[in-house]
Amino acid sequence: MGEKRPRSFYFLAAFFTAYVLFLYGPMFAIYILSFQGPEGGLTFPMNGVSLVWFGKVFSGSGIIDIGASFKRSLQLGLVVMVLTVVLSVSAGLAFRRSFRGASFLFYVAIASLIMPSIITSLGIAWNSACLTISSSRAALQVGRRRWGSLRRVLVLT
Repeated sequence: MGEKRPRSFYFLAAFFTAYVLFLYGPMFAIYILSFQGPEGGLTFPMNGVSLVWFGKVFSGSGIIDIGASFKRSLQLGLVVMVLTVVLSVSAGLAFRRSFRGASFLFYVAIASLIMPSIITSLGIAWNSACLTISSSRAALQVGRRRWGSLRRVLVLT
């Protein structure tokens, strides 16, 4: 129990603390500034303390009716929760014993977890390829030779 911790522990703890502050700091600042008085804005120092902004948000008098949106979100969340529980419990009970099509159903479930990242990666690659092609065409139009334009676009930019 009396062991001394290495320096790396304190360095990593400080790094983690800075990361958490960087991640959640803006949210905490907006949360504190939401209690600003009616003449205040999103700046420090605060001009009084009140709940006037919360009243304006939940009164529904603005462009967006927060109350109706909140109600719809709760209803949608409840429906999704019930469907998820029913499907998950049914799949869990089904996989306790082997059945026809079990491996296909398993791979469909795994694919649904993997596909979003694959599709996102393909989209990023497609955009990168289109940008490279359009940049090389632009370099050719301003008088560069083919190899010079490829070197200029792919290596130096």
